[in-house]
Amino acid sequence: MRTRTARDLGPWIDANLKRSYDSQDGSEVRCFCPFHDDEDEPSFSINRNTGLWYCFTEQTGGGLRTLRMRLRHEQPDEDLAARFGMQVFGRTSEPHRT
Repeated sequence: MRTRTARDLGPWIDANLKRSYDSQDGSEVRCFCPFHDDEDEPSFSINRNTGLWYCFTEQTGGGLRTLRMRLRHEQPDEDLAARFGMQVFGRTSEPHRT
């Protein structure tokens, strides 16, 4: 599997997300969130340069891999690790305590 670049991310966004508008410089695309119903305004943002996405309603985000997995209803790394009693370091919601 190859990594998507900013050059070919636009067609992928158009094929998988309901686009609302682009930022002036074209680096950020606002979309209607594919995981819940956006009634009035799009709450989903994806950066064409980095591939990072964020949903302002759900307050969650990630990279293209996690987005693709969620769109396909696959389990993200954290859920898979939890099934086997493991922890994915650097991705916990709780602060690290020493």
